[in-house]
Amino acid sequence: MMRIILLIIVAGCLVSTSAFAQQWLLVKDKSGKCEIMRTKPDITIIEGPFRSKAEAEKALKEVCGPEKMHPPK
Repeated sequence: MMRIILLIIVAGCLVSTSAFAQQWLLVKDKSGKCEIMRTKPDITIIEGPFRSKAEAEKALKEVCGPEKMHPPK
């Protein structure tokens, strides 16, 4: 019985951890410039969410091109 309770607690922790994982979004501001953000903004989301910043950076280069990218912060 104790093993079942422990198993349920561990499973709950794993599910809640993945729910709070970082998500990266590719967004476009009012001037048409693209950038990567972690939080959901009040501006247009182009792509995402991505699991890693590297995935978001790759999409940023493919979708927006260098002429429409904000300089990195």
